[in-house]
Amino acid sequence: MRKILTVVNMILKKLRPGSEAKYNESTASTGNSDVAYFFTHVPKTGGTSFIVFLDRFFPSQAIHQPQLWWEVGDLAEVRKKNHQLFRGHLGGQSGSLLSNKTVKHITLVRDPVKLAYSTYQFVRRIKETALHDLVVKENMSFETFLAHPKTQHLVSNRLVHNFCYGHGVTKEAVDFEVNEKNFTTFRKLASQGMKQMSEEEQLKKSLQFIDDCFWVGVLEQFDHAVRLLSYQMVWPPMGASQKLNTHKKPPEISEKAYQVAKELNQLDMTIYQAAKDRFDHAIQNMYSSLGVDMDGDAADLDQAIDNHYQKNHLNSHEKKLAESVEFNCSDVLLGSQWHRREWNEIDKKYFRWSGPSNRSSIDFWVKPAAYRVNVSVCDAISEATLDEMEVWVKGRKLQYQWKGRGCKRKLTFDIDKGLINDSGLLRLEFLVPKAQKLGAIFNHEDERAVGFSIDHLSISPS
Repeated sequence: MRKILTVVNMILKKLRPGSEAKYNESTASTGNSDVAYFFTHVPKTGGTSFIVFLDRFFPSQAIHQPQLWWEVGDLAEVRKKNHQLFRGHLGGQSGSLLSNKTVKHITLVRDPVKLAYSTYQFVRRIKETALHDLVVKENMSFETFLAHPKTQHLVSNRLVHNFCYGHGVTKEAVDFEVNEKNFTTFRKLASQGMKQMSEEEQLKKSLQFIDDCFWVGVLEQFDHAVRLLSYQMVWPPMGASQKLNTHKKPPEISEKAYQVAKELNQLDMTIYQAAKDRFDHAIQNMYSSLGVDMDGDAADLDQAIDNHYQKNHLNSHEKKLAESVEFNCSDVLLGSQWHRREWNEIDKKYFRWSGPSNRSSIDFWVKPAAYRVNVSVCDAISEATLDEMEVWVKGRKLQYQWKGRGCKRKLTFDIDKGLINDSGLLRLEFLVPKAQKLGAIFNHEDERAVGFSIDHLSISPS
């Protein structure tokens, strides 16, 4: 039955693609914030995994969901909405087209030669890419891919291209709905300003973009990069992560191909070095401020970030302690070891799987008191996973009760006042025997390691 429901949900999501958007529009906040964060996702720089982390700190209603320009639609309507986060392949100079707010840019960079090779691998591997057939038919090597007139543009200064994309385009120039039909027209407009710039001007614009960014991460130091963002935003640490949209085959780059790729990416090499210098300086300052050695154990570094979060989160985010909580998976999730939010078309709500570790946590900031907690568990990798689950708070293993049977149940347990930190932090930890690949359970290609999923949690005075 579970497999049938999973298939039905997948079919319904395809038949009703607007259902999730309608939910977010109907539940959107009427309040307004002055700032929007804009993640410029350069393809093949780790952005897919990063977005899973980033999204958890914004309500689904506050996220601009389209990540590709031909999905965006009416820009004037987009600007009217209270979006707090934009992320995707939208270009570094496009913020003002999508939002009237003050935009804080963030981005990830990667060694340009490795970026070029990853792009080559991606095109060879993914049939849906425009040049896949050509690359496979001609059995292109990486060296050939770098030199071929139809593929060379894919591996030449992609950082520059993404950081300059949208330069010079005004809101008035794009007075039409951006969709698949007219995307070619929009792309010409968005690229025109960049193409009119000299290489020196493109480099200057890209370096200025890096300087202006609120946060810049380096893929080769992904864990340090995410800690830096958590530190700047006063969020809890990510902990262990599962890298998504990656290919396991290690790079096989000849010295000749390396030199050719480096020559094709001279501007990007300069940008990458500037971003790396900025990043190295930022993390050294962060770890020095936290009083830890950046070469220390990952658990110790995460604990330092967590201590910073626990001490400063309330004041930084101007929060008040709650007397009760109604949490669903469209909300901000402060915690660790949870996968992306997913839409359940059958129940018309979001849910999240735990993982990739077998220990997951969620934080709530509440007034110290005694509470009853109810958790709606909507699925698990097995009934035994739930039967053997442990619930921990502040180092104490709690007693709990299940209501229902199978893999969809209600979990209930009580919290003593003494289990809440003086600051008001209540951290709920869930431990399951093991996490398993989701695809192995439901017979589809999903490599994520998961334990159980939830869609709602309530905390009320007992």
